[in-house]
Amino acid sequence: MTRQDQRRIADLAVTSPVTLVACGASAQLVPALARALRARQTPVAHFLLVEPVLPPVTDAWPDAPVTVACTEDSDLWR
Repeated sequence: MTRQDQRRIADLAVTSPVTLVACGASAQLVPALARALRARQTPVAHFLLVEPVLPPVTDAWPDAPVTVACTEDSDLWR
């Protein structure tokens, strides 16, 4: 996901809570996207990170559950 993609998503006129899914390295952009959505008052119901390269945990994460999905072979298990 590029920063341009983040802006496009953040600019959507969404009134229902959304679930955002990020795969691999795109998960590192989720905190920036979360900040943009929070600034636009777009409700986020859930984040699903699939085989992610995890971003650092900061206060940028909104008050929404985060689920990490990975295979048993993933480096996240080690």
